[in-house]
Amino acid sequence: MSHRRLPVSGRNRVVTVGVCAMDKKTRSSAMKEILTRVEAFGEFQIVIFGDNCILNQPVEEWPKVDALISFYSNGFPLQKAEQYEALHKPFVVNKLSEQWTLLDRRLVYKRLQEHDIPVPNHLVVNRNDYIKKGELRKKPKGDEVALPDQPTFEPIGFDQDEAYVELNGKRIYKPFVEKPANAEDHNIFIYYPHNVGGGYKRLFRKIGNQSSQYYPPPEVTDTNQVIYTPVRQTTSFIYEDFMSTNGTDVKVYTVGPDYAHAEARKSPVVDGRVQRDESGKEVRYPILLTPEEKEIARRVCLAFGQHVCGFDLLRTKGRSYVCDVNGWSFVKNSKKYFDDAAVCLRAMILKAVAPDHYSTQTAQKAAASASIEDEADIILEGDEEDTEDTGPISPDEPAEELRAVLGVIRHGDRTPKQKMKLRVSNPELLELMLKCTNGRPRKQAKLKTPQLLQELLNICRDIYTKLIEHPPSLQIEDEQAREELEEELEAWKQVVSILEEGGHFSGINRKAQLKPLEWEMKESKAGGESQEVVTEALLILKFGGVLTYLGKYQSEALGKVFRVRMYPRGNYYGSDADGLLRLHSTYRHDLKIYSSDEGRVQITAAAFAKGLLALDTHIGQLTPILASLVTKDAKLLDFVTHDVEEDILHSKHKLYTAMTQKLVTPGEKPSNKATTEDADADDIGGLSQTLRFASLNKFKVVTQMVMAAHRFQVAGESSSIRILTRTMDLMGVPQRPLQKLERLLELTKDVSLQLRSMLMTQQNRFSSSDNLHVDRLNWAQKGSAIAPRGSLPKGGLQQLKNMVVPAGGESFLLMYSRWKKLEQDLFHTRKMRFDISKVPDVYDAVKYDAIHNEHLALVGLSELYGIAKELADCIVPNEYGTTAESKLRIGGTIANSLISKLLSDLNNTREESFAVENGGFHSDARRVSI
Repeated sequence: MSHRRLPVSGRNRVVTVGVCAMDKKTRSSAMKEILTRVEAFGEFQIVIFGDNCILNQPVEEWPKVDALISFYSNGFPLQKAEQYEALHKPFVVNKLSEQWTLLDRRLVYKRLQEHDIPVPNHLVVNRNDYIKKGELRKKPKGDEVALPDQPTFEPIGFDQDEAYVELNGKRIYKPFVEKPANAEDHNIFIYYPHNVGGGYKRLFRKIGNQSSQYYPPPEVTDTNQVIYTPVRQTTSFIYEDFMSTNGTDVKVYTVGPDYAHAEARKSPVVDGRVQRDESGKEVRYPILLTPEEKEIARRVCLAFGQHVCGFDLLRTKGRSYVCDVNGWSFVKNSKKYFDDAAVCLRAMILKAVAPDHYSTQTAQKAAASASIEDEADIILEGDEEDTEDTGPISPDEPAEELRAVLGVIRHGDRTPKQKMKLRVSNPELLELMLKCTNGRPRKQAKLKTPQLLQELLNICRDIYTKLIEHPPSLQIEDEQAREELEEELEAWKQVVSILEEGGHFSGINRKAQLKPLEWEMKESKAGGESQEVVTEALLILKFGGVLTYLGKYQSEALGKVFRVRMYPRGNYYGSDADGLLRLHSTYRHDLKIYSSDEGRVQITAAAFAKGLLALDTHIGQLTPILASLVTKDAKLLDFVTHDVEEDILHSKHKLYTAMTQKLVTPGEKPSNKATTEDADADDIGGLSQTLRFASLNKFKVVTQMVMAAHRFQVAGESSSIRILTRTMDLMGVPQRPLQKLERLLELTKDVSLQLRSMLMTQQNRFSSSDNLHVDRLNWAQKGSAIAPRGSLPKGGLQQLKNMVVPAGGESFLLMYSRWKKLEQDLFHTRKMRFDISKVPDVYDAVKYDAIHNEHLALVGLSELYGIAKELADCIVPNEYGTTAESKLRIGGTIANSLISKLLSDLNNTREESFAVENGGFHSDARRVSI
């Protein structure tokens, strides 16, 4: 800087300002911008110490200055700078002694809490002492993992599980953030729970255009292997709740306690792709701070004695939390910030060093003015293109503005939903059930976590292996017992195949239940009173219904369409501005994405968000997006109250009657009393078919059935008139529905037979021995699909055709089982009655196979699809109401929470618009709820 001779005393004295920092920081473009402006005021002489002086010369030979700007960075001798401060006692902009605190995240959080500054809920796991003066730790280079600060002791009371970490009874549940205590180690991990896919994400200093990477959970190759990613134990760590911030981070920069500049950027926790502008700098947008956030900035500045500092702010659920404090930091590319920072530094230094200087009062007023930042400043700096003249609005044209977009979106293409039930009495499974219910014999166990599902799989494998290797001895003539054994073996083979498919458990698509069925009283081993013991349970496996690769593509494509066509200035209309992304990044776009708790719906929401916000993902993994942007609400839909249960029951009975009765043709006389009695009997029998739909316990079901039957008996109408009337009320009843149901059953049987033939052909390929037991074991090991459900092989569709295997990671065994079960459920052979509730399931399966398994060339699939669609188009719309009034009542009750939320969002947007119009407050927020 300047070396001219300047006055050193009096009211017009020149103040010398020393910059004692590493050259890499001192000579950065942003630092030069600020120092040039400071020196231009005419009251200062800037003295740059330089690396050679700092590192090689004793402090006694360092230049003597009035004010000192000094801050730590990699390689800086902080202790030496403190010696200089003690020798010459200059005014120090950022306290040197407090910069040791900033090097240890544990001390940072402790200091923040001492000053009532909100921080995330966290726990500290210590394995070494706090940092001490003169003991700087090695900083990692690039994305390399830092050499661990060697632990000197093990934490007492620390434990970890697949769902949480725990210290002395306090738990932090996944998703949580793991931060090394060493503030110079930027390798931060985020661990995700199994119900969003598991695994972890590593955040690191930017390398090119990447700032993070996601790692899926480990694949299980050993029954004793840990099936989740364990946390690191190489040094001391802070574990804190992961807070969803809608994919945006806020960086705050202070210059004194009264000035704070804030910028928003895309958070690295979402996709890890760094957004850069044309000059290669990271894209950041200036934003306004709330009064509460300005107070937080003031407290941070004073708590650490760092007038010029930066810190990270998390905005979530209407509150703001400080999650990191960086010490000396400045904005990289903002003319307004450079001007303001120079003004504030001028006032700060003059007041401390030369309070009687003739420029001090003027500088104080200028600094006070700079600290007042409003919306106009933000628009001027960040949205210059918004100020362009677009021409006058025509008086005939109503002035309109898009204020809100609310969307209700169904999930994308999925695999068929399936369920399997098996009665079990094996001691290992009963013990597992009691383990999950804490020993309560009357309570059912729900197994969702990867750990429990893996334990279930291990038990089922052992049971199946024992049945193969040591089958029960049977008499040659006991054909029935032999068939039962074959059925049991087939059932266990299916169970193992279901649990094995995909190679590992993500916890989001497969669920298992163990429901106690029978009990008996047994004396306890310790003696005394007898206790109730479970002797038999029902194993229920729910699987399938997984979003396919096509479903993910559909969802992402829809999100992109929303971005480029539904919003002003989307790039569909020839602009590169992408108005939605800019609004979202500056918190003027209130994006909320809600999802039910079903896996396929959550993944649809995450894929939609990816397309909407133009996010990038590591090999298509959506877990980070799901955890960061999607709010799961299990009660948003499908909440059926008792108010409409009877209506649903009546609608489904009416539908069953219309679909399974032969109608009276014109000119045909109704039959005698016997016909009426038969119709009444069919009414009651048909009503019982609807009980499988109702979410009621046994006593409520019986009550509803009796009440409904009584209404039919007192109606006083003939059977034929009732049937004709009901059919006319229903929408889309096809001609001759009963004949079409019969044809549907025939075609379903044909598909099942074809798949059995394909299954046997493939099984013979795997056979390597004439020994039946070895053959079965071989099939159990190789017959399960190892690709994730809904996935596409690495070789694409061509690989499917070449291999002649089912799509989406499904094995022939499970595909055959799927169709065989539909065949059995569609028509009850003992009662000689159709179950029309299974028609949509048949349509679901045939549609999936027509799209994804066309290469298998199943005969009759096209005809089956046409009939199934025609029948389903009648059954599905009428299941929850056969008239407009009943549909409205039932639908309004089921979707009450969703409708209330939509109305609330619309009302809030309306009130905001009125407030802006009336000048109550200024807001540029657009509300989006998906």
